Amino acid sequence: MRVLRRYLLVSFFRLVTITTLLLSFILLLFDLFSHLEQYLQAEIALRSIVYATILYFPEAIVFAIPPSALFASTYILSMMHTHNEMIILNNSGISFRRLVSILIIASLFLSIFQFFFNEEIAIKAHRIKNDYTQEILDQNVTSDNRNITLYGFDRSYIVYARRFTEIDNRITQVSLYHLDKEGSLLERVDATTGVYNEGSWTLQNANIYSIENNEAEYSFLSSYTPSYFTLEPSFFANKNNEVITMDLPDALRYVESIKLIRKNEFSLIASDVYNRIFKNLAPLILILISCSTVFAWKKNVLMLSIIMSISIAVVFLCYASYGDDFS
Repeated sequence: MRVLRRYLLVSFFRLVTITTLLLSFILLLFDLFSHLEQYLQAEIALRSIVYATILYFPEAIVFAIPPSALFASTYILSMMHTHNEMIILNNSGISFRRLVSILIIASLFLSIFQFFFNEEIAIKAHRIKNDYTQEILDQNVTSDNRNITLYGFDRSYIVYARRFTEIDNRITQVSLYHLDKEGSLLERVDATTGVYNEGSWTLQNANIYSIENNEAEYSFLSSYTPSYFTLEPSFFANKNNEVITMDLPDALRYVESIKLIRKNEFSLIASDVYNRIFKNLAPLILILISCSTVFAWKKNVLMLSIIMSISIAVVFLCYASYGDDFS
């Protein structure tokens, strides 16, 4: 059994490695040709183009590992059926279930490897590639945002801003609502602009409507700094795409913060973060599908096994993406 286990593991990881490198090279070509027109128009040097393309290689490996694992497990099991090796193993007392358990355990370690490789190498390379591509193409990508509504962490106020400008941490056309513990309005502030400075926001041209003992009062201040308004500018910025490239602990903390202060965007941002984590289970899931497929066809066993595995995988992924709407 030890010899068989070693044979299966060596064959499996060798096929996964070769297929992953091949698919990664194809993905590199797709990335190159998808940006080639921009590179040529900007007259980018060949060395810079090659460097920017190579930076995509770790991310391409992450995309290539799951289908490579599917192909490797399907190929190995199909060839064992084709060459009647399964008959010999069954006569030796080794069941098919025991055989595929080796591949399933190998796929579990492959998923763990993909997770750490993605977090430690692929995401960092993706971040460097984005920065380098923006530099050579002279692109300026900001996190400016529009029509932002946020809650305070303690739920004591709500703030709306028509626009946020990242370069100077400025919000414009601001409406601020201060609430008591029961949710009743204590104060409303309408201001033309707000600037963040040393942990607080200074609102300019503020119209202040305060309510006390069921009586409303109005006042106007050219500069007003509410002590309770302490949200950092980063929460006003549009960081939906940056969550994918943040360090995972920072991304999880950001999602928890968004759940409190920007509930309407929580599901979208959280799905990106959770997809980043759970997509690494793809090798395990695809190999489970592969091992549950019937391999005992008498003709064209390899092609039929691959087609069946891919078909089941497509149905599974569509159902996982669309849920009950898929039916």
